Amino acid sequence: MATLPPVLPGLRRLLRIEASKEAPVSEWLAQQLEQTGARDAIGRWFVLDVELLAFYAEDSALGAPRLSYVDAPASSVESWRVSRVREEIAGRLPAAFSKDPESEFFVPQDVARARHVGPLLDLAA
Repeated sequence: MATLPPVLPGLRRLLRIEASKEAPVSEWLAQQLEQTGARDAIGRWFVLDVELLAFYAEDSALGAPRLSYVDAPASSVESWRVSRVREEIAGRLPAAFSKDPESEFFVPQDVARARHVGPLLDLAA
């Protein structure tokens, strides 16, 4: 795993894997993402457990996976746990899209935009 700066006292680190290369999206798909509201969910999924990152790294391997993170107060982190989020995306709760609602976190858009973009991951290692 890549070396990241230490987490400051009182904060928890949420991690995500994202593709560093963005694949082109067809016009019809871009319109669907916009019309359904699904675009509002992009980039907002994080986890606390480093062990869960392998699943997401495999999923984005063709896009050269990159580690990103957000450090936030523990009270905020708990309110973002997918099983607790009541914000609807495309008419559904995030839990409906989640692999594991107890282990995944759905952060507010402003938090997702403020994430720290970390290093590319070497999946061969």
